[in-house]
Amino acid sequence: DRKYLPGYLLAYLQSSFGQAYIRWLTGGAAQAKLSLERIERIEVPDLPENIQLRIAALLRDAFADRERKLLETRDLYERLNSQILELLGIVLPAAESSRSPLVGIGDITGRRFDFGAVVYRSRRSLFDGSERNLSELCVPVNDRTTPAEESPNEDVNYVSLSNIASNTGELVDFVPVKGSEILSSSPTFKSGDVLFGRMRPYLNKVWVAEFDGLCSAEFLVFQKREGLNSAFLATRLNADDFVAFANRQVSGERPRVDFEKLSDFPLLLPPSAEQGRIAAKL
Repeated sequence: DRKYLPGYLLAYLQSSFGQAYIRWLTGGAAQAKLSLERIERIEVPDLPENIQLRIAALLRDAFADRERKLLETRDLYERLNSQILELLGIVLPAAESSRSPLVGIGDITGRRFDFGAVVYRSRRSLFDGSERNLSELCVPVNDRTTPAEESPNEDVNYVSLSNIASNTGELVDFVPVKGSEILSSSPTFKSGDVLFGRMRPYLNKVWVAEFDGLCSAEFLVFQKREGLNSAFLATRLNADDFVAFANRQVSGERPRVDFEKLSDFPLLLPPSAEQGRIAAKL
């Protein structure tokens, strides 16, 4: 209908009210869908053109401000890796900045022959603390349940990939759903577990569980062992080096990674109190 300006429609559908309307009409939990028939049921306030223009202008200005703040945030995020190394007391040698993976062949006989392994050897030699593989610090949780069969009428805390913000690990647009809406077998998690998005790990979706619940099978659920801080683990899984490592391990048409392929990733582990301080600062 030409009496509705595109900019106004965009602003309305992206507003908290418009988004609540869309969520109300959306069906399914594991794979949320909005049919054309339901889209037609969305009601739009009929406003004069001059007010529509004002609303569209407000949205345009808000997006410009958002983009400016995102650029500032990206700049801060890019400094996180150097912050982590500084807090851990690691000073990388000048030779590493050249990113040259050359070492003597005798040094790698019977070892992994890839850039990550070479770089980590130089980092370990500079770190005054313990270094453990991921599999030594946490265990994957493999317990599953099918709510549609076991608790169809109960409210379930179900977390999907779309509920976790990339890079920041924030929980977004989360609401409990009825068990009958979750048709597939879903991994369980407990408060304090760390969820890592195994599909397309470059999306960098990591979350420290704030409550007990179920999640999409596209997550790996890590249960920490004694001596490891959950927030610190999430911080390390968020860092660029781990994301790059996970991306190299993916396979399949829809890129996924499993725990076995991540299990030998080495983590430099400071004392427990320092882990909490590092995670809180970042």
